Amino acid sequence: MAERDKGPRRPAHPLQGTVRMKDRPRTPGEAPPDVTAASPAPSLAGPGKTLPIGATSALQKTLPLPPKTRPRQPPALAQTVFVKDSAAILAPLVLDTPAAPPLLSPARVVEPAPPARAIAAPPNLAPPAVPGEASADRLASLRSGACEGTTIAGADLSGADLTEGRLARTIWEGVDLSRASLVRADLRDAVMRRTHLFDVDLTGAQLDGADLRGARVRTMRLEGASLARARFYLADLTGVDLSTVKAAGASFEQSLLSGARGEAVDLRGCDLTRASLDGAMLRGANLAGALAHQVRLDGADLTGAKMAGLPAQLASARGARLEKASMSRARLEQANLDSANLRGADLRGAKLRGASLVRADLRKADLTGADLTHADLSHARLELATLDDADLTGANLHRARLEGASTRGVKLKNARKTDADRARAEDFPADG
Repeated sequence: MAERDKGPRRPAHPLQGTVRMKDRPRTPGEAPPDVTAASPAPSLAGPGKTLPIGATSALQKTLPLPPKTRPRQPPALAQTVFVKDSAAILAPLVLDTPAAPPLLSPARVVEPAPPARAIAAPPNLAPPAVPGEASADRLASLRSGACEGTTIAGADLSGADLTEGRLARTIWEGVDLSRASLVRADLRDAVMRRTHLFDVDLTGAQLDGADLRGARVRTMRLEGASLARARFYLADLTGVDLSTVKAAGASFEQSLLSGARGEAVDLRGCDLTRASLDGAMLRGANLAGALAHQVRLDGADLTGAKMAGLPAQLASARGARLEKASMSRARLEQANLDSANLRGADLRGAKLRGASLVRADLRKADLTGADLTHADLSHARLELATLDDADLTGANLHRARLEGASTRGVKLKNARKTDADRARAEDFPADG
């Protein structure tokens, strides 16, 4: 048969002539060809040749896909062990370990521990001894001065004999010194905190500048002791003998000095704020420059005491004996001096504003220029007293006895004289 005329031919494609096995017509019963066994496509790129547009996609269709690859296994782990030998150089040994097990921590070099040796504790760190068989050395060190300026804490020194102990500048923390003997001991500038000082003998001891505000003090002997600038707080010194004590500048704030006794005791510059000296026997005591705010002197004997300029506001001295006491310029505002014996006392220029002097004995007392504004002088005895230039403005003079008193220049404005009705009520006998 004659070949049909197909018209003009198109230019040959670069892949023309390449027979793909999958496009070849198959005879009946022929199995499909294995594409992987096909002959590789000829190289399209060569010297001086370039791939035409679309050649890559056609090539991908003719070439088989690459087989699936397994993920790369990690390389075998290595562990480096250092072996330390005193006679050899450090040498690394590499040991192969399987990849699956977890990572191992690097090996540690363990050095042998040095042999233990006993170390003796220094003598200054040894625990403090307590009184008894083993306390002789400790007590000897306290007496010799080896502990000056150190801290003594938690020791039980009750009943200890520390006579003439050299303990200056020591700090006592929680120490029990009950019934201890500190005769002639040197405790200058010592500090005592939470320390028990019950029935302690401090005869002749030096306590200048010592701070005992944190100590519990009760019933101590202080004959001949020096307490200059020593500080007590809430101390119980009931019945203490102050006859030979040098206490100038000492502080006894809120301390109990009831029944204290001593003749001509030197208490100059002492702080007696809110202290209690009820019933104290301190005849001729020198209280010049002392502080006595709200001090209690009920029933005390301060005959002939030196109290010039004493600040004693709100003080209480009911029934106190203050005969011939020097109290010029003393500040006794709102003080309670009921029934006090002030006979012959020197009260020139004293500040007694609002003071209570009910039934006080002021015979022959010198009150020249005193301020008695609004003072209560009811039933007071002022015979032969000197009231020149005194200010009695608003004072209560109910039944006050002024026979022979000197009243030149006295101010009596609004002063209340005897109330007749009150006097009759006072004289009326009480029902039996």
